[in-house]
Amino acid sequence: MRFRSLAAGLIFLFLSASPLAISAKSAAPEYSAKDRWSQKRANDWYESQPWLVGSNFIPSTAINELEMWQADTFDLATIDRELGWAQIHNGELKLLNAPAGAVARQ
Repeated sequence: MRFRSLAAGLIFLFLSASPLAISAKSAAPEYSAKDRWSQKRANDWYESQPWLVGSNFIPSTAINELEMWQADTFDLATIDRELGWAQIHNGELKLLNAPAGAVARQ
């Protein structure tokens, strides 16, 4: 959506975000100090969680994940170049590409 002026865009943004802020504030549960977990309980919970996986990537030519996929700003060359700079530290991918002897040594 394009606006003819910055003021019109800012007014639209303010008006569209205001109901969300109000509803999010009223939906937030109230917590007291007695509801707070101890440090040990929080650490125990964290240790019981499975290994976190996933990644976030936005190329330098996009301001957010939506712009990354827009037809006007989709830049495959930049995406390929910047993902090429990344290092994969995933043991499963290494094992999939490893020769049989390497798997046996692990």
